[in-house]
Amino acid sequence: MKKPLSTGRDKMNVAIAPITGNARLEAENARLRAEIAGLRMELSLWVSKTPRIEGWSVEAILNALRAIPKSLRMPGGDIRLATVRAELPGVPGNFLDSALIELQDRRVLVLWAYESQAMVLPEDAAAAVTVGGRPCHAMVFKDAGW
Repeated sequence: MKKPLSTGRDKMNVAIAPITGNARLEAENARLRAEIAGLRMELSLWVSKTPRIEGWSVEAILNALRAIPKSLRMPGGDIRLATVRAELPGVPGNFLDSALIELQDRRVLVLWAYESQAMVLPEDAAAAVTVGGRPCHAMVFKDAGW
C-alpha cells in the first residue's frame, strides 16, 4: 500500500538526519537545515501578515472574486475593479486593495490599467488600485489566459 502524500504543513516538520564523516555531505546538510529554517520563518511571517477583517481573509476574497458571474466580466474574463467593489460591499476598501495586491504578488491574478484614459469612467477611477504609482482599473486571473 502506498503511503499518502504529506501536506505542506507536514513538510515543514521534516528532519534531516546528521551526516558525519563526509565533509561535502555535512556542508550540504548544513545548507539544507538553514534553508528549511528560513522557509519556516518565511511561512510564519506570511501567516502572521495575512490580514483578517470581520471574517474576511485573502483566501475568502479570492473565492469571492472567482464567484463573480461571467455575465459581469469583460471579454477575455477581465473584471473591472468597480465591479469587484460592487460585488464585495462588505469588504473595506483598503483591505480589498491589500488583498488584490497580495494576490498579484502570489501570481494568482494580474491588475492592469486601461491604456486609454478615455476608457476610464468615474467609477473606474474611484475603484482603482494603485500599483507602482499607476492606477489599475481591472484584473484578470492568471489561469484565464495569462
